[in-house]
Order: sequence, then structure tokens, then C-alpha cells
Amino acid sequence: MELRQPLIGLALAVALLLQSPSTKSSPSSPKRHRISVNFEYDFSRMQGCPVKGSALCVKQFDVYNLTDTGQRLFLFSIPAPAGAKEKRKNITDTSKPLVFAPGKHLIGVSAVTNHGAQSDPRACSIMIDITP
Repeated sequence: MELRQPLIGLALAVALLLQSPSTKSSPSSPKRHRISVNFEYDFSRMQGCPVKGSALCVKQFDVYNLTDTGQRLFLFSIPAPAGAKEKRKNITDTSKPLVFAPGKHLIGVSAVTNHGAQSDPRACSIMIDITP
């Protein structure tokens, strides 16, 4: 089930790549990077999940690599602030080291409910460039 409502107010502000130390490799080979995302979300239409309860709410945000057409490669999740009911800025998290080939990559964030529905990560995305 695709969820459209929670996307309202979701705006990806930053996606940073921080190269991790790696073993010797050629300049064109994939290297490990950490991705940091920073975004805001307006919880006024659908609140963050409280610690207890079963009403429909935003449970987490999933971060994807959307570079390949038609594919969503899951990268990591960020828990939604518990019980949030208003616009929240600076929702931030950083991935563990992930392998990325040099070139452009489309990174997207999706709001996910406690019932498993999620918004389209392409609606909140940013293009980043991995340099060798």
C-alpha cells in the first residue's frame, strides 16, 4: 500500500557523503561512505507514533538509493520523534559505511506508518555526486 498523506511537509534538506577509510583500490572502484540526511517533517496531519497505541501514525523514515530506474535500494531507517504533532526541523541521522560507486546517486526519504504504508521516496529526494 502506497501512502501519500504523510509526505506533506517532508523536505530533504541535506545529504552528505563522508568517505570512510578503505583499503587500496583503483579510483573507479566503489568505496565505503556514510550518508547523513537532514530533513523536516510536518506531523500536523499525521503524528509521530506514541510509545503505546495503535492509531495510524508515522513510525519511521526510510532512506533509499533510487539511482537505478524502478529500483529502491534500502539504506537505513530513522525513527520518528515519539508523539510529535507539529513541524519538526533537523531530523537527522547517519548511515553505517555503505559501498557506493563513483558518480551521481539519487537519495530519497519515505515516511512509513505503523501499519507499513509509506510515501513515495522520489517525492523527497536529492541528487548527490560521489567523486573517486
